[in-house]
Amino acid sequence: MMTIKEVREKNPEQLRSELNERQKHLFDLRSQAVTEKLEDPSQLGKTRKDIARILTVMRQREIEEGRPAGSEQQAAESESARAEAPAPARTGTPKRTRAAKRPTGTKRTPRAAKKPGAKAEARKTAGRKPAARKTTKKTKTKAKKASA
Repeated sequence: MMTIKEVREKNPEQLRSELNERQKHLFDLRSQAVTEKLEDPSQLGKTRKDIARILTVMRQREIEEGRPAGSEQQAAESESARAEAPAPARTGTPKRTRAAKRPTGTKRTPRAAKKPGAKAEARKTAGRKPAARKTTKKTKTKAKKASA
């Protein structure tokens, strides 16, 4: 476990390598936790905190130097991407939603109601037992005799 004082004493290159090591270590700990071979579960939290300390110090140094967030490489990539593709011009009309496209005074109906004859079919089968569950008088009397 590293203290914040130890992290601040390291140079940026050492911090990057330490960050990579800690992230690999965290990956290994997580895989051990999944396979239930992890002996000390508190190592997960300690490693995450170490990573957070390193990232915090790296970000503080970026702010002190006046650089934008992220690494130099990420900043260069985003600038080149912006230069290649200009942003499309936005029109003044707002995007129409489904409710706006629907004529006024009409309601949205459920899908089942849209099918022709769906309501009538639902009424026909309502309250009926399925064919497999139907019983007759003969089967009821046989069941009573068998239980007695």
